[in-house]
Amino acid sequence: MKIRSAFTLMELMVAILIFGFMSAAMASIYSTANRAMFQNYRGNFVKGGVTVSMRAINNVMAQATRIDSPLAGAKGNILSLAANVDQLTGCYPVKTGVPVVAHYFCAEGSNFWYNSATVGANGACACPPSGSLAGTCGNALPYPAVCGSGGSGTWVQLMSSSLYYPNNDVFSRRSAEGVNDNMAVRVSVTGKWAPTGGLTTLQRNVNFTLQSTFSVSRPN
Repeated sequence: MKIRSAFTLMELMVAILIFGFMSAAMASIYSTANRAMFQNYRGNFVKGGVTVSMRAINNVMAQATRIDSPLAGAKGNILSLAANVDQLTGCYPVKTGVPVVAHYFCAEGSNFWYNSATVGANGACACPPSGSLAGTCGNALPYPAVCGSGGSGTWVQLMSSSLYYPNNDVFSRRSAEGVNDNMAVRVSVTGKWAPTGGLTTLQRNVNFTLQSTFSVSRPN
């Protein structure tokens, strides 16, 4: 009996063909999994930024007692509000021993910012105000003049330029949009990401929006 010590040419060709199919299948599986992982990462990144922004607004609205912008019946990309300040007259502090804080959210370009500043204990008039309720206290709260820089207090960038943040009137106090309470504001925060370059054929656009209506507190 003759014992073979090597593979035949046909056996080698079959083995190479099978190995090639297996390699192509593994490469395809890896590529698909990698694209899915990257897509999920981008989606979670966008959703995380939007969720953090909405939670920050929710936490501030739970403390605030006065909304200064947008004005009632208007909308815009700036939300300025204050805690422990009277809604009608602007006098403060409403409650002694409680900090007076000016809060400021603003959207500009592809950035979303938040600023908070503690206000001095003495307002333009003390609460309860003397005289009429015709706004004699004025508005001396230190809201920033420029979104993202300047002013007093501390700036926090809630959403950065790595997300496309549309400039589309984030805050609204219009009854046409379901805001019928003078002490409420409707917030719509949108995060977007669009693939560029070689990713355009591999990745899908990410678009995530959260909407909610918040009301400020009514101090006793």
